Amino acid sequence: MRPIALVFEAADGRPLAATVVEPPRVDGAVVIASATGVPRRIYEGIAGCLADAGLAVITFDYRGIGGSRQGGPLRREDARMQDWGRLDLEGALRWMRRAYAGAPLLVLGHSAGGQLIGLAPSARHLAGAALIGSQLGYAGHWPWPARALMWGMWHAMIPVLTSAVGYLPMQAFGQGEDLPAGVAREWAAWGRRRNYLFDALGPAAREAYGALRFPVRALHIGDDLYAPRSGVEALVSFYGGPREVRTITSAQAGARRIGHFGWVRPRFEDAIWAPIRDWLLERLLPSPLRRVG
Repeated sequence: MRPIALVFEAADGRPLAATVVEPPRVDGAVVIASATGVPRRIYEGIAGCLADAGLAVITFDYRGIGGSRQGGPLRREDARMQDWGRLDLEGALRWMRRAYAGAPLLVLGHSAGGQLIGLAPSARHLAGAALIGSQLGYAGHWPWPARALMWGMWHAMIPVLTSAVGYLPMQAFGQGEDLPAGVAREWAAWGRRRNYLFDALGPAAREAYGALRFPVRALHIGDDLYAPRSGVEALVSFYGGPREVRTITSAQAGARRIGHFGWVRPRFEDAIWAPIRDWLLERLLPSPLRRVG
């Protein structure tokens, strides 16, 4: 199976760069929703793993990131974080529903990718969502002293840096790609609220997530400094369908460390990728035409 690069339209018509891996026989379709500032290429390994099991997989770059970044200075990009869910993820879900009509539709959300699912109207068509490292970003979910660091990031670092530079220079900290100022500012605004995006976006967001009835499985990585278990549990509680949180430690995975991003490495195919794959495949049963929502 050879990955195919393509461009699809977000819900507002914005062109977005994507890659599709398609097996000879498609039993289901998976959208991988990336973490904040993470380009789609880092998910190539797990996309191939899922495709080997009969799942067509699309990875894509949000607006302002990777191949979806428009020409010119990043400070001119007017994207917001909610646009990544309402417009970009929505566009990916629509594309997959058209391309693989009749196949159950699933999402694998990493970090912010798991937070944004309910903002996409087409999420009502999902048969299931697997989340990894996805959490509510309120600082109160972190133990001390990390809580103080998160508070400082939301209240000081992000607002100051975006005002001074015109974007958030994530690359300078080795944390992925630089973020458009609107994305970074909204991200920080969510983080300053106890219920994160659900407080910032109001009752409509709570109702939209609560109305979703597909099953959700969230994976908490024991040494993930960006996603403590209490934050993972808090996020999952807003989804309306059956939900569960599982933890895997680095010792269980046979590694010294996994962290927030390490799980994408091929060495974790057996310990992390395979259980995610198997859970997604279970969502295809009992019929390949099953729909939820």
